[in-house]
Amino acid sequence: MHKVVTFIGALLLFLSLNGQTVITLHLPLPCTETSIATHFSANPLELEVYPNPSSGEITLLASGQEALGALFLEISSIQGKTLITEHFTAPESQFSKTLDLKNLAAGIYMLKLSSKEAVVTQKIIIQK
Repeated sequence: MHKVVTFIGALLLFLSLNGQTVITLHLPLPCTETSIATHFSANPLELEVYPNPSSGEITLLASGQEALGALFLEISSIQGKTLITEHFTAPESQFSKTLDLKNLAAGIYMLKLSSKEAVVTQKIIIQK
């Protein structure tokens, strides 16, 4: 999210950085008094993957501020080829799922978990 709001000659800038919303206030010069505040809001989708590295079985722990709802999982090779896709429904604010990835060769893969409000990507390593 990138949004700029102008008021009383100042600029208020909203940026999304690593799933966090950063709000910055830019005041025109000359300025005799300055007060700067930064506010961070939590990402609506958090993802923990363990163990990582793994021998082929991983557990996903997804959580959010509210009920997660429909989730879409995609595992792709480091070259971008989609290898696995799955859909889940999480009626609560926390969801856990164990995945058997033993059929994948040893290597680095990208795991992407999407909800209606956010997308989280994480690198996973399979060791044999």
